[in-house]
Parts: sequence; C-alpha cells; structure tokens
Amino acid sequence: MLGSCRRASFTGCKRPSHGFTLLELLVVLAIIGLMTTIAALSIQRDPRDNLRETATLLRSDLLRLRSEAWRVNHVTTLELVAGGYSLHPDEIRRTLGRGLSISLTDHAGQKRDRIRFFPDGRASPARLSLHGPKGQIHVYVGWNSRVRVGGKNEMP
Repeated sequence: MLGSCRRASFTGCKRPSHGFTLLELLVVLAIIGLMTTIAALSIQRDPRDNLRETATLLRSDLLRLRSEAWRVNHVTTLELVAGGYSLHPDEIRRTLGRGLSISLTDHAGQKRDRIRFFPDGRASPARLSLHGPKGQIHVYVGWNSRVRVGGKNEMP
C-alpha cells in the first residue's frame, strides 16, 4: 500500500493534488474583476445615447403636461430656459446634458420659447429640436396634443 502513495501519514495515504485551491480561484476572480472594471471605465458612451434619453424624457414631460391640462382643467406650459426647459404650473426645471441644446419652432417655422397644452385637448403645435455633438432629434407636438419623437421633418 505504501508503494502506491506519495507519502504516508497517520490517516493513510495522501492523494496527489488535482485542481485548484480556493485561494487560487479567489485570486483569479479578483484579477478578472479588476480587468473588467478597467475596461468598463475606458469605454466611452455614445453621445447619441444621451440625445435619445433626453428626447424620451422630453416626450414624457410633454405627455405629463398634456394629461395635467386635462386633469386640472387649466393651461400647462413647457418653457425653454437657459440650459434646458421648465414645466408650468409645477415649476419643474430640467437641465440638458453637457453638449446638448434645445430649440423650438412653431408650425410656421418661427422661433418660440414655449408650448401650451389646453384643457380641451388642443396644443400649440411645435417642433422641439435637440441638438448634440453627433446629430439631432426632433420632438413634435401637434395641434391635437399628439406628441411623437423623430420621423419626418414636418409638423404633425
């Protein structure tokens, strides 16, 4: 029996080591985690993602104003302010991300500074244009309060 063992012990033969110890596995996992963290920090986000996220938030805010106008039977307004926009009557101010700007034109192409939603379901038709470093996205508001993102360069 001693011939088949590497060395004898009080409990019998010790088997040869096969596999990895827990400590070795933990070290490898720590190294993989560190490399993943470094890789994630070095990857830059696409600036268009920020533009799309802002357009989605803007659309959500416009739909909220439309619902609020119907609910409280009062005119609600989105007003452009320096670096972003403001929602009235709630006095909520949204600041645009770095490198983004916003402009507003009416159905005749005239620059405006606000959109109004009326309790009867109408709205002042407009095109909000979000401009970023790598493009732009339009958010349209129709006279019937329909709000949509993107699409053709025409008023709904």
